[in-house]
Amino acid sequence: MREVKMGEDDRDRIIRELKEELKKVIQKFENYDLIIKSKEDLTNNLTTSLNLKDDQIKTMIDSMNLKEQQLDTLNKSLEIKNQKIKALETSISLKEEELKELKASTVNKNLIEEKEEEIEDCQNKLTILTGELEKADEDLEALEQENEKLCNNLASESDIKIIDSTFRKIPKADILKKIREILGNAVHNVTIAVLDIN
Repeated sequence: MREVKMGEDDRDRIIRELKEELKKVIQKFENYDLIIKSKEDLTNNLTTSLNLKDDQIKTMIDSMNLKEQQLDTLNKSLEIKNQKIKALETSISLKEEELKELKASTVNKNLIEEKEEEIEDCQNKLTILTGELEKADEDLEALEQENEKLCNNLASESDIKIIDSTFRKIPKADILKKIREILGNAVHNVTIAVLDIN
């Protein structure tokens, strides 16, 4: 086998080539490191972003739960208010009925005063009428006494003669004149008995 002797120039060239290859490999590794580092940074950023999103989602869930609690509280409050409104409507309806009954049974103040004046006037009239009635009773008693006296006097006067007008003739003109006079002064129905006016 033939040995190939390498000169100094060849070794230097090979070493340079190897160094250049090594540099290229190192550069590639450095580029890979940069890429990896960039990927790590991106991953970290994504992780941070996901964590933030998780926090936001958790906050939103907590907020939704709080809103649901508030809605439940509001619904309960509305139910209570509806019950109060129904109770108030029932109370108002009862009050309106009471007011109607009160209006039906309550008299206007002016009407009360008017009625009181009418009552007072009636009481005054009653007092006057009572006095007049008492006076009429006294007058009646006096008349009864006078009538009794007249009856007694009539009974005692036995010599009084009754005029017999059976065959007495009175002129027709005098009778008609007297009838007109009586009818002119009459207030109620009048029955007149006269003698024969033929």
